[in-house]
Amino acid sequence: FPGALVSSSSSALYLVAISLLTAKTMDYSLRNVLAELVYVPLDFESRYVGKEIIAVFANRFGKSGMALILSGLNFIRGGSSGGGLSG
Repeated sequence: FPGALVSSSSSALYLVAISLLTAKTMDYSLRNVLAELVYVPLDFESRYVGKEIIAVFANRFGKSGMALILSGLNFIRGGSSGGGLSG
């Protein structure tokens, strides 16, 4: 019986790991391709300056802004303030 418990939790862990790997791989590859396609119609200088501005400000503010939005939604929903996975 303890072997079955380890086996089922181990297979669940592998499923989660494969799911996260797949999601991150697709996110990374699609985001890079789409980000490059946005700059194609621009001239060289606009493309260079635009990439720098977006790399410095938009990515960082986007990540922190999304964290604030998700934290606000969790607070509104009445989620726990402690870390970890909870529902």
